[in-house]
Amino acid sequence: MKAKNIMDALGGISDDLIEAAENSTPAKRLRLPRWAAFAASLALVIAAAAVIVPRVSPDRETNEAAKNRYKEGTNVITSGELAVEWPWEWKTEIEKYPEMVFEGKAYRTRARMIGSGLLEGKIGSCEAAGYDVYTETVQKKTLDVYAIRGVNRDLLAAVKFDEGFVVFLRDQAEMPKTLGELMGALSLPQTLRLEEFCEKEGAKTGDWYRTNASDKIWKALEGCAGAPCQIFDSFNADGISFSVTSEELGIRMKALSITENGYLTTNLMEYGYAFNIGEEAADKIIRLAKNGAVETKPAPYVYSIAGTLKEIGDGYILVDDTILCREEKDGIVYRVLTEDIRIRRCLEYLGGCRIGDLVVVNYEGYLEAGEEYVVQGAVSLAKGQLETDGAVSVPE
Repeated sequence: MKAKNIMDALGGISDDLIEAAENSTPAKRLRLPRWAAFAASLALVIAAAAVIVPRVSPDRETNEAAKNRYKEGTNVITSGELAVEWPWEWKTEIEKYPEMVFEGKAYRTRARMIGSGLLEGKIGSCEAAGYDVYTETVQKKTLDVYAIRGVNRDLLAAVKFDEGFVVFLRDQAEMPKTLGELMGALSLPQTLRLEEFCEKEGAKTGDWYRTNASDKIWKALEGCAGAPCQIFDSFNADGISFSVTSEELGIRMKALSITENGYLTTNLMEYGYAFNIGEEAADKIIRLAKNGAVETKPAPYVYSIAGTLKEIGDGYILVDDTILCREEKDGIVYRVLTEDIRIRRCLEYLGGCRIGDLVVVNYEGYLEAGEEYVVQGAVSLAKGQLETDGAVSVPE
């Protein structure tokens, strides 16, 4: 079942949902929906792969050292996000209620957590809703809504769940008329750092760099505040593209590009926006970014480990990556904690993984390297396969 807008269902189940339920497969089967991508032409290639490099504590083993253990070609997982329509009881509260209505306006979740220190205070309550495809019912819950510091609450707001605060995006918000309007509504110079960027030649991405000119770039962009939001023929124009992440805005690795033909393009608000800043301003910003920039490697979209499943214990699993290493002595056994419902459901509900299988574990926490290598914050597990070129892939 594809994602549905369930705002009409807050007062009853909409015709679209009824039709979807009629066409759904039996509840005993897992539904594997296809995920829609907004402004796909803006997506950076870093979002298409996950590097098999443990994210370790700063004083532990470095990523580069970890990579050197692996055979040629085993550093990329050619897989997408595990997209399963879980039964209601196996969902987190955040997953259960992806949409909400606040002050008569519809919002949808960005599924990104935000720290309470970035909030300005409670501004009211909302009615959140989610659709249980297995029982074919709409579930509702009243939750508190908080303003995000410096951000227009008509565009973004935070909702308080048991697990924490989550950013919600205004659904079908009006397109900003100018760049200055967008910058002001989101306090972009304060909420968004422009640091890592790649060179772009059409749809191709080149080398990656890190710049320390973020403040100068935003100052230059403030001079382009009147740049109009326009229809843009090609988001694949030559230029540079920043990979941008912001806790306040609830985004991770979105794109903000400066094109040589004079446009700023971005998918910060999911849909593609283009502002005509002019070729002179674009050239200045590109030069600012490149001046003194140092070459770097793109960060992975997700952090992963892969290896042979050795043991399924009480609250943990053991994964041995020896099969991927150049030398057997370099293999590491990872203890992956499974308290989180998101990793536990992969083991207990999906099933299919057996001792001896090659598996891929994605995680949001850290790898603590001591007497044991302990992976905290694991969120998904899937069976993998070793390709002829040495890469590990997760079949759809």
